[in-house]
Amino acid sequence: MKQNQNEWVGNLIQIFKEEITIYRNLLTLEIKKKDAIHQTDGKLLESLTKETYHLMVSVTEFERIRMKAIEDVYEKEKLQMSGSLPILSEFLNQIDRDSNFRLKGLANELKDTVRELKEKIMLNERLLKTRTEIFSLSINALRRASETNVPSAYTPAKAKVVKHRVPVMLNTKV
Repeated sequence: MKQNQNEWVGNLIQIFKEEITIYRNLLTLEIKKKDAIHQTDGKLLESLTKETYHLMVSVTEFERIRMKAIEDVYEKEKLQMSGSLPILSEFLNQIDRDSNFRLKGLANELKDTVRELKEKIMLNERLLKTRTEIFSLSINALRRASETNVPSAYTPAKAKVVKHRVPVMLNTKV
């Protein structure tokens, strides 16, 4: 029994470590995205977003594997599940102390990393939204300025003033 328990605990430890590594990689990408947003480097931002997508696919798979491994432990150890899906904190409370201590630190590290990642994602979303709003306001201001009639040259007061529209060239590269 103890050998079997060490096996599933070791398996869960490995899954947690791999999942934490992927979430930390996602966190690193979000920090790089923030820099790309500040530098208005659209190509870098696009590249980082593609990398993020691939890592999210991987982390989703590891989460599925972790949940399946926990379900297997519920079956093997004949633990009582309150719902149809196991809840991590509930699972940790039901296993023995030794296993709980070995897994609880990793579970907390995973939760902290995911929480930090969520905060970075929300920050980046606000930065992008702000950048988009500033860009839109700038474009609108330039359009209004280009529609204003401006005298072509300074002339004496009695001379007829010819008004011209001054085209404004916009560089819309973001």
